[in-house]
This record gives sequence, structure tokens and C-alpha cells, in this order.
Amino acid sequence: MNGDLMNHFLEYLLERDYSKESLRAYRRRLSMFTGYLSKGNFPAGAPMSLLLDGYIQFLRQTLDVRSVNNHISSVEHYLAYCGSPVKITRLSSASDSAKTREEMALTDGETAGLMTIVSSLVSNRDRSILLLALIHGFRLRELRSLRIVDVMDTGTELHIALPIPKGRGVQYVRLDATVADSVRRWVKARGRTVEGALFCTRDFRQMSVDGIDHVIRSCGWRANLVLNSRVLRYTCKQPWDAGVFVAS
Repeated sequence: MNGDLMNHFLEYLLERDYSKESLRAYRRRLSMFTGYLSKGNFPAGAPMSLLLDGYIQFLRQTLDVRSVNNHISSVEHYLAYCGSPVKITRLSSASDSAKTREEMALTDGETAGLMTIVSSLVSNRDRSILLLALIHGFRLRELRSLRIVDVMDTGTELHIALPIPKGRGVQYVRLDATVADSVRRWVKARGRTVEGALFCTRDFRQMSVDGIDHVIRSCGWRANLVLNSRVLRYTCKQPWDAGVFVAS
């Protein structure tokens, strides 16, 4: 799925009198699709159905149902042109909005399998990201916004300061023991002497939302799951902003 093939496809559409606006839309959507594939957020040899499921979940984090369906149509058309036709189920506004936490959440068996993978992660940073999302329901942007100074260790408990939605102050989230142990290990490895983002790269640059999302999805591939922060939050039994694990 290289650039030349995409250009041939766009020429094919032009010959069939597609408007300039349609061609621009196709190019934009297919560039996003091929860009997603090029990031390698999946194991070698993964079936196209699994890649497409992951891509749709990726789109749903930022796009509405109608926009996602437009992307699906473009990708479907492109794959058919490439000789790999697939039928992708469209999202419906009713079914999408009706998807409850229970329907999107991992089953107990899937959660147990995921926890086994998370526990085996060598990176304390990546393990902490997964546990904060799964155990406390942290969102991508909340994980990215955390600073090293937001982590407060009393010796017996570990708290993270997070702004309350709608500017209503700050909540001090008391971490579950398993999460606290992982975060402590990451803070020790990272070091407190360098200020800035809690979750950072080796040169202490703040991780991007895409970078954190990649950590979560990569762990999901190892567990044979299509994973994102929303699925983890819906699996979470005690999200931080529901008042659980919040210090008084």
C-alpha cells in the first residue's frame, strides 16, 4: 500500500469523474489509513480484519460516527481496487451510542489475560500507563498531562494530583497498591531531579497522546485484543473521577 498505488487509485477515480473535493477527501482518508499501518501498531502477519478493527477503534477516539463511516467507505473502495476486497460493517448512530460500558468492556477472562501481559512488561513506564488506565480509568490526555511533581509519596500511600473536570479544583487520587508499586518503580527509574512530564522519552521529552496510545495498543496486540484507552476505562470498576480512591 505505497504512495504510487494510492496515486494510481486516485487517477482511477478521476477517470470516473469524481469531483476534486471527493479526490481530496479520499487522499486525506487513505493517507491516514496508510499512516496508521506504517506505525506498526500490530504484530507481523496480523489478519486484515484485526488491523481494520484496530483502525476503526483508533478513528472513533476523535471522529463522530458519520466521519468514521466515510473513512470505512474510502478504505473499502481502496482495498477492492488493490485486489483485497473486504466488507466492513458500518457504524450506526443508534448502535454506537447504545454501546454500553458493559458491551465495550473486557470480559473477566480478557482482563486476566491482559494483566498477565502487563505484569510481564519490562518497561516500568509502560506498565504504569496500562495500570493507571485499567485500574483507575485515566484517559489518554490525563496520562499525557501528568507531571513528575503530581506524584506524591507518603511512604505508605501514593497519590497523583489531577484537575477535576470543568475547573473545579484538584483531586488527589490514591493509587491501588499494584499501581502504586509500578509508578514508584518508574519514578525511581526516571528520577525526580529532572522536572517535566511523568511519562516521557529517554531524553525527558513529554510523550505524545499517540505515543501513549501506541503503548496501550501494542500491549493489546500481545494479548490478542483490540485495545484503546476507552476500552480500558470502561473495563475499570473504579474510575478516579467517580470518587473512588480519592484522598480526603
